[in-house]
Amino acid sequence: MSLYIDEEKKEIYLSVGDLITEGEKIKIGFSGSEGYERLWVGQSLHSRYYEEQIYKDESYQKEYFLKYQFDVMGWKIFLQGRADGLKKENGNLIIEEVKTLHFMRDFASFFESQTWNIYKKQAEIYAYILSLLEKKEVKSYIILLDIASQEKRVFECEINKERIESYILNRIRKIIRGIEAKKEKKLKEREFAKQISFIYPKYRQYQKELIDEIEDSLNKKTNILISAPTGLGKTVSSVLPAIKFCLEKNLKLFFLTSKTLQQDMAVEVIKKINTSGVFHSIQIRAKEKMCPSSATLCHEKFCPYAKDYGKKKEESGIISKILGSFYHIEPDIVFEISKKEEVCPFEISLELLNHCKFVVCDYNYIFDPYISFFDLKEETSLANVVLIIDEAHNLVERGRGYWSPEIKLSQIQSAKEKILTCPIEAADKLKKGIEIIEDYFEKLDEDYQKEGEWIIELNKKIFKGSMEIMESQILEYFSYLKNQVQLEEDKFLDFYFNLNKFTRVLDFFSSKFKILYKKDNDDKKIKIFCLDPASFLGNVIQKTYSTIAMSATLEPQYFYKRILGFPQDKTIDATFPSPFPKENRKILIYPFIDTTYKKRREEAPKLAKLLYEMGNSISGNFLILFPSYEYMKNVLYFYNFKGKKILVQEKEHNIKESKELINRVKKTGRGHLFFAVSGGLFAEGVDYPEEIFKGVFIVSPSLPQVSLEQELLKEYYEEAEENGFSYAYIIPGITRVIQSAGRVIRSEEDRGIVVLICKRFKEKTYSKYFPSWWFEKGVEELITENPVEEIKKFFGGKIGKEKTIFNC
Repeated sequence: MSLYIDEEKKEIYLSVGDLITEGEKIKIGFSGSEGYERLWVGQSLHSRYYEEQIYKDESYQKEYFLKYQFDVMGWKIFLQGRADGLKKENGNLIIEEVKTLHFMRDFASFFESQTWNIYKKQAEIYAYILSLLEKKEVKSYIILLDIASQEKRVFECEINKERIESYILNRIRKIIRGIEAKKEKKLKEREFAKQISFIYPKYRQYQKELIDEIEDSLNKKTNILISAPTGLGKTVSSVLPAIKFCLEKNLKLFFLTSKTLQQDMAVEVIKKINTSGVFHSIQIRAKEKMCPSSATLCHEKFCPYAKDYGKKKEESGIISKILGSFYHIEPDIVFEISKKEEVCPFEISLELLNHCKFVVCDYNYIFDPYISFFDLKEETSLANVVLIIDEAHNLVERGRGYWSPEIKLSQIQSAKEKILTCPIEAADKLKKGIEIIEDYFEKLDEDYQKEGEWIIELNKKIFKGSMEIMESQILEYFSYLKNQVQLEEDKFLDFYFNLNKFTRVLDFFSSKFKILYKKDNDDKKIKIFCLDPASFLGNVIQKTYSTIAMSATLEPQYFYKRILGFPQDKTIDATFPSPFPKENRKILIYPFIDTTYKKRREEAPKLAKLLYEMGNSISGNFLILFPSYEYMKNVLYFYNFKGKKILVQEKEHNIKESKELINRVKKTGRGHLFFAVSGGLFAEGVDYPEEIFKGVFIVSPSLPQVSLEQELLKEYYEEAEENGFSYAYIIPGITRVIQSAGRVIRSEEDRGIVVLICKRFKEKTYSKYFPSWWFEKGVEELITENPVEEIKKFFGGKIGKEKTIFNC
């Protein structure tokens, strides 16, 4: 479990691991005290050992839970943990701690290492706790298993109760003194929280109500789903009450995004709130972007920034230097200072995070089970955390992706090629481990000779067997890498870590997953497809103090509450209309073109003519969005290029290139039509400068493309919710439409127009998912037969400033 402190009740909950490692020198990668246990083969050896012990003695108990309560300095202490094993032998109780080690490389120096001391303390403390609970003597053994040969060696620990008790009390007292030392800072933060007020001159309409809803949710310790249009000011409306509450209650606030660009506004808001620097905040950048090394593996034996990390960190005083110089900590600052001190910038970021009240980062660092900052298995891991999930509709696909790993044949072949050039004894065995899966692909290739995609039954033993072989030899490969100059990507390690993730997800396999095999000219792959990530995402959300999920497209809320795993009894909904004048926006539906897949080619000339006429009806720029690149290019084939200059989004465009394209449009000053795809960079991923677009034309409801995966989702949710087509196709499609439309109005002065083009937009099956504030009585109000005249009329009788800001 993670260390959990309740200052009001004066209670401390901690694990034996927390107790032992508190204050210990930190190491990186596989160098830590549980390094080999994190390898899949380490877990496999553990499981095999337990099976053998239970076979010999049915009373043997693995992962035996221990919890002991006692008082120190007026605090209630709850110390707990799971001993690896408990058995009875000749009337004696025996605690076992089972650890894995590479005997050939590490055994000689192992008993002088910090790792051995940690293992020993762990075993001794478990035995000590059990002796107090059972009121009898307890023995303690450390079982070492060789990760290469699987040899076993047993060592008995000396149990000195007075020494262990003194050690525990000293550790607890140090923690308590640390809590007491931080009291003054917390008092300052609480006093500062009372002074926090709205940072802008006035509220937008409904903004105060939104803040009140969030405050109420936090006070009740519930979660809240907020659906509010772009422009209402969701970022400041969520961050301000949440940071105020977290400062008062001594909680940590995380602002989560799916795109780095979305973090800028949150950083701007927190800087305006914390101008006096009473507390610290930090923005976390992805690990790969924070790495200054060319090393292949994140390990102290391979990377100079990981080597002697703890020692260099302490001697340089880098943490204190950064905290003393900056109250908001930017990634560039951490990178430059860490590089100068030759310590890992990302690890420094993580340590700084512990001193910060406000953290801005990607969804991954909370929800991805492989890289999360928190131990997601522990119930109290997020108990002191409030989450704000920005653009929460994006978490659906991201969450599904965390649990949908895949293995490609090309990746396997690249890994094999790498191993064939590797001059080590382990190469033959590593090659054998790879070929086990390669042979499995060949068998599938024989069973499924045509191109296509199929649902298959997977032989799990194949993958776990391969993993076991490779991990028994992986340390030799690591040692080989140490002596190499590795500037290029290591294809074998890519495959190895991917297979590791694949086998771990297999352990969670249930009716919420399907195994897919896909074969085409380019490649072959096996994918574990997660149909329903709700239980995994919900497991995280339920552990938090409170979670605030917000988006302009978080309706229908029952859908997002269900699919994101929000607990029904602890989650409230809040929906807000646009705060801006109705007369400044115009939403139209042109239902006289059929954009369904079967009719696209036939209707393309008619659509091209309409887009030309609307786009050239007035001066200025318009954004035109399609559901796919193929459809967009098909329509452009029939387009009359005599009018405004045409710019087209390409699949290869990255954020930098897109920004350059946008800036070029602004500088030229002439009218442009931007052809792009819904859900892409131009639809919701790029910040547009002011006065660039007057409106957006959205072609088609943008339903996900029909595929085996989408059909499986439809079947799954039809059975689970009796609403399969909506869950799999309509709601995700309309979400894209609303997201694109929401870019038009960003302030009270902005004016803009949205034209939805397709007959389906007027059908209730689709229109029932439109925001209710789009019309007064019904969707019929939006239908037009002549959008060109409506555009001219709207901008001819301007009320406010004639501009539109697409600011994400």
